Amino acid sequence: MAATVFNFKDFRGGFFDTSYPNELMKDNECYQLENVWWNGGLKKRGGVQKTVTFTSSLRGAVRHKIGATWYTFVAIEGNGSTHMFYNKTGATDYSTITKLDDNGSVTTLAFTADASFSFARIHEQIVAVNGVDKEHLIFPTVSTVYGQTLEKYDTRYRNDKDWYAGQLTGSAGTYTNDTTDAQNSTTANFQITSNTNSGMWIAADLTYNKFVVKTSVANSDASFTFQYYGKASSAASLTWNTATPIATATWTVASNKVVEFNVPVDPNTRELLFQPLGKAEADAATANFPSVMKGRFCTRMISNHVNGGSLNSQGLELQHTQYLSQLNVNYKASKVAHHRNHVILGYDNWFRMSPIVLPAAAGAVGEQTVKGWRGSDLFGADDGGGNIQAFVPHLDYLAVLTEGRIYGLKGNSFANYDLKPLSPDLIGPISGKSATVVKSRIYFVARDGVYTFDGTNLAKVSSHIEETVNALTLTDAVSTEYLGRLWISFPSNSVTLVADPDTIRQDEDGDFRLSFYKHTGFRVDQFLDFRGTGDTGAMQTMDHNKNFMLRMNTGEKDIATTSVTITAKFQSKYHDFGNQLTDKAYEMFKPLVGDVSQTQGVNYTLKFYTRSRYGFASSSAVLTASVSSGIHTEDLTIPPDQDGKNLGVYMEHDYKTEAKFIGYSVAVEEKPF
Repeated sequence: MAATVFNFKDFRGGFFDTSYPNELMKDNECYQLENVWWNGGLKKRGGVQKTVTFTSSLRGAVRHKIGATWYTFVAIEGNGSTHMFYNKTGATDYSTITKLDDNGSVTTLAFTADASFSFARIHEQIVAVNGVDKEHLIFPTVSTVYGQTLEKYDTRYRNDKDWYAGQLTGSAGTYTNDTTDAQNSTTANFQITSNTNSGMWIAADLTYNKFVVKTSVANSDASFTFQYYGKASSAASLTWNTATPIATATWTVASNKVVEFNVPVDPNTRELLFQPLGKAEADAATANFPSVMKGRFCTRMISNHVNGGSLNSQGLELQHTQYLSQLNVNYKASKVAHHRNHVILGYDNWFRMSPIVLPAAAGAVGEQTVKGWRGSDLFGADDGGGNIQAFVPHLDYLAVLTEGRIYGLKGNSFANYDLKPLSPDLIGPISGKSATVVKSRIYFVARDGVYTFDGTNLAKVSSHIEETVNALTLTDAVSTEYLGRLWISFPSNSVTLVADPDTIRQDEDGDFRLSFYKHTGFRVDQFLDFRGTGDTGAMQTMDHNKNFMLRMNTGEKDIATTSVTITAKFQSKYHDFGNQLTDKAYEMFKPLVGDVSQTQGVNYTLKFYTRSRYGFASSSAVLTASVSSGIHTEDLTIPPDQDGKNLGVYMEHDYKTEAKFIGYSVAVEEKPF
């Protein structure tokens, strides 16, 4: 019987678990594809090379073009807190991002340690959240970059018609109304205190947490106790409670004095503790409350200075600098997105949307204020369970992914925004950072594998590599689109799965598959895209464990601390050549591989595995390629004692050069006995 030549040059089916039934696999589906990907053949992946080493642990990064300049912003943990740094085009070092205070002074911008950041780019600024600290706005000036709490740019100034003020005198607590002087800034005739145990009060229709005592006279001995009316906790009774100022005012000089305190919220029940002074409480009290205090939010400032004496000012100004904290009862956003000029803040299983944020005027570089937050502009995503894991712009809507459901926020304004569940199954990402869009499909890592969603249909695409996926830590997976492929990295395992989205298909049982290739040898905690207009065109990665920033697909080896070989591996399925029942004689084997760039990398290792009625057999060979840019091939002989029903082929290249497995041909003759 004459031999038949079989050619195998298509391995776009990706890899399968070794336990997957061989007879259910196609010839282009393999048992091992490590550190290769399909590019006209199985090409060894490019190297990863260090570009930056940071001094401490990385907690997140983002790349953004501001004006004509590309910036990289990084969060770095060290010495018990996390700080932010920036680098811009042309700079070699990273500079510290500082906090810009109300008075224009610059102080340290510090965040809680061990909290990872999520970022959103909106026009020429960054919104940064970590689920622990207050949401922050990061923005550049001509010479530097500043950060400040997001709500500071949404300060609410209380109109004179909305508040009243006056004096509190004597230990018995007698309140008098002096609103006219408190709202007259032309003369210093509003009395703050007359002596010890006296002071001033403020009553407002709306909440506030800051007041400015304008141009107070100096007093070297002045000190005060600040109190709000309400509860000390949810279970407490209504009374006066001490409020500790955020910063202590200096009364020794004649200047504006700022008294600012945190909005009081019960940490357990999230109840707002700042409460209006009710009419019943006021009437029952021994104090002589003016009628304007009743039904309003009240604070008072009582003098502690022992030398007595009066202290006057040019009136008061009321502000609310923590309105967003009040709306969210001190919840801190852990997810953030930019959608149609809105900032989206995610808290547990609900999110809040800002009013429209317009870009700066043409040619201007600087802050565009994110402000105007309203209590009604929030959405709940609680059908299906689980917290919000990610916001992903998709098609004509914003996908809101919780662990138990996929929602779609559709519409283009508050007049028609509508949030509805889109996915029929109670499935969503276990890692929000794994959610990304590649070629109009959302991909993410769920508890049981990799899924895709096209806006209507949800499908699992990793059942054929289930054992591989189950052995990985899924909760910290991250993903991106790069070179037209899906890249999903599992940093705890230093494994990255690369998939071609064009290979999505269904098997005979209706299960979906995607062709995956497995990359090892480097860790990715975050992908950082440098491919924007006018940027370097690179894809960088963050290794939080070693504090590296690495450039992907660069060179023929991995270079971080040392030069490391990239070992490429390929193992086919067990080919039955159209007949799995009969033994075959393998008369000739002709591999096709790529030539290499250096002499030390010319050798390819080959192994042949056969299965026959007598058992399992294997043999090895070495293929020596040329040092050029062509294709190498030669005729090899599989040992005659390796006749068998099936033939599996293994190829490996473990040198610091490029390599490519193009395919092979096998001359096969069926044996009748």
